Amino acid sequence: MNYLNDSLPHYPGLADRIRPFFTLSYPAPTPRNTNVFPQWQHYEKGALDVCFVLTWVIVFSVFREAVMSYVLAPIARRLLYGHRTAAPANSNGNKATPTDGIGNGHALHQHSKREQDRRERMVTRFSEQGFIFIYYVSYWSFGMYIWANSPWAPFNPDEFYRGYPHTPLPAPIKFYYLTQLAEWCHQVIILNIEARRKDHWQMFSHHIITIALMVTSYVSNFTRVGTMILLLMDFCDFVFAAAKMFRYVGFNTAKDVTFVFFLISWFVTRHVLFGAVIWSVYHDLPRFIPYRWSPSNGLYMTRPALAGFISLLVALQVLLLLWFYMIIVVALRVVSGQGAEDVRSDEEDE
Repeated sequence: MNYLNDSLPHYPGLADRIRPFFTLSYPAPTPRNTNVFPQWQHYEKGALDVCFVLTWVIVFSVFREAVMSYVLAPIARRLLYGHRTAAPANSNGNKATPTDGIGNGHALHQHSKREQDRRERMVTRFSEQGFIFIYYVSYWSFGMYIWANSPWAPFNPDEFYRGYPHTPLPAPIKFYYLTQLAEWCHQVIILNIEARRKDHWQMFSHHIITIALMVTSYVSNFTRVGTMILLLMDFCDFVFAAAKMFRYVGFNTAKDVTFVFFLISWFVTRHVLFGAVIWSVYHDLPRFIPYRWSPSNGLYMTRPALAGFISLLVALQVLLLLWFYMIIVVALRVVSGQGAEDVRSDEEDE
């Protein structure tokens, strides 16, 4: 960040004040014998991390609007409209006009307007899901990079807790955690400023539980298990987004195939593997970490703290089970030949 000092010669101290908004704060020496990213700079945690999160909330907001407006919406319109604008055709194949018959023109015009509005809603939905797809593919890949370089890969839960407290954090994990937290805060904002869907309060509860889990695990030095949970959750999100994108542009076969894959991956990652993580927190964590409250030493484990952490994980699992039931309903539609329809959140509240 020396470039900040060089570019602000008339504002002494300003670079130091704005640095936390653009770089990770609290650099620290690399711990001896660390087995996670020993080659990377390490960082402690502190209040200035909030500044970094705020910056990334803004970054994601701007990036989302730019990508939706200038990349995804044009793609959706091209797929929905092709090379021509939307207009219904009359019986002889020509474009309909308001003079195509007494009383007929108005009806055709109304039909054209409704069809145009419907397609534009599909453009908006496609763009929204396109951003979700881009984000979760990117962060699932980032999470896989962390997982592949971790001692808990492929699935060794003991390494979530061995050597606790895991501080300072290597740069990739701190950046991953804080930017993921920023996106979840960004999603809460979007959820409350855009038109409400039928499952608004379920989604809002999910986001708040997720943010609470991320903040508490970050502060209390349980980021190892936190990164694993985020990795498990992110996979289904981009698969589901892909299925919805196929739906909005009318690729029904691709939609149904992707939905079946999503159904399987949801069950495996969010109920089998995530269930195993919850069991590990309940069963394995107390074997490695003594009950001791000493924030100055990075120790935050007490029986009430563990009970609260497990309660949040179980609450998240209950919400996921509710959604899984709704997904099964959709799967039965596919089996019966009705096609996959999203019963969670496509429709707005009336």
